[in-house]
Amino acid sequence: MKRAAIFKTLDHDAYTDYITTWEKRAINPNSLEFKKTESGEYSLRSIFSDDIKTIKPAKFGFHGELIMLTSQSNSSGATNFMASVQAARPVTLIGEKTDGNPLGPTAGTIFFLKLPESGIRLRLPVIRFENNVGDLPKGEGLTPYILAPTTVTSVRAGKDPAMDAALKIIGEMDAGSQ
Repeated sequence: MKRAAIFKTLDHDAYTDYITTWEKRAINPNSLEFKKTESGEYSLRSIFSDDIKTIKPAKFGFHGELIMLTSQSNSSGATNFMASVQAARPVTLIGEKTDGNPLGPTAGTIFFLKLPESGIRLRLPVIRFENNVGDLPKGEGLTPYILAPTTVTSVRAGKDPAMDAALKIIGEMDAGSQ
């Protein structure tokens, strides 16, 4: 469901003494794997990444009503997954607004930059992924269709408002199908 993997620059030569990463190829990437965009950034060519290929739905996949529970604890990969599912098929989101950016994460490969004077170490995302999820607000998380926030009162009572709302909808669907 990703549309592109974007790099701001491919030239990290001035920083190689200060950066490390688990994906060593990212420090000196092969320029043939990228094409320059109109904005001057670099997009990874789709033939070099399985993440950018379209996945065909399974012939016998689930086609029923789909409900996903959301919370403020959902971010990064979880928000991306929910946005991708939402773009592919109808889904009812129940709970709280998520964190994260449904349009794509700025993670995957991270550079660790150690500042030479202070020794402070920073985590710098290298790739900005662009998900193929339609027109969602950038960096604002996903807003559920049915708001069912967790509160202090619900936690003290051992209640899960999102699950309770989902079970109520499922009960109504079951009653309507009889």
